[in-house]
Amino acid sequence: MTYKEKNTEKQEEYALGGGVLHIDADTCTIVSDLVQGEFKDDDLEDIKRQKEEAEQMIADYNAGKNPIDPKRQMEIEYELLKNEARYELLNKLKTSDGSRK
Repeated sequence: MTYKEKNTEKQEEYALGGGVLHIDADTCTIVSDLVQGEFKDDDLEDIKRQKEEAEQMIADYNAGKNPIDPKRQMEIEYELLKNEARYELLNKLKTSDGSRK
């Protein structure tokens, strides 16, 4: 995305997961389920680790090993879904040699 801020042209890249893009003559509106700005190579590993931790917490809860408040369980499940989507999105942005597309 290229835009002007105080007469200076700036450029930023975002990865979007799902949603809608609406373009008018002078505006662009994006409504997205997931927006990921800049990311570093270690973001994928961090997201993967968070995803695995959430999966383990849910598995422990389901096995009766770790009682969790139902509200907290929903938060964990939501974070798990979000991290799964982020992981897939960022993974698609990387080429086979590990560089960014």
